Amino acid sequence: MRMRQLTLWMAVGGMLGAGMTLRASPALAQVNPFRQESAQRLSDADFKALSEAASALLARPDLKAGDKQSWANPKTGSSGTIIAEGTFQHGSFACRRLRYVTLGRGQPPARTAVLGWCDTPQGWKIASP
Repeated sequence: MRMRQLTLWMAVGGMLGAGMTLRASPALAQVNPFRQESAQRLSDADFKALSEAASALLARPDLKAGDKQSWANPKTGSSGTIIAEGTFQHGSFACRRLRYVTLGRGQPPARTAVLGWCDTPQGWKIASP
């Protein structure tokens, strides 16, 4: 499987649920699981590191539940871990569920979000309700 560039600036608002659709847009969705208090907000560089970690995890052809990919930005103190939780089908697409645990600017508490990603002909897209 070739590595595809992810952008978590895409519609990250959709948590998994019934009636999912696939979304990809250049703007953040109104409901953003990575939104944090201003003291904990992730910078553009943090999102880039988070996105690269998710891309690396999704690119693993033998990805299994429990596999992890960590990221950190020493300049901001932000860090996180992305954990594979399993696979599912959405129509004809093979999909993977990832749990994101982020610590914005080194300030507890850590935030957790679960997103589903589906492998489409246009690349990995977030599955959302």
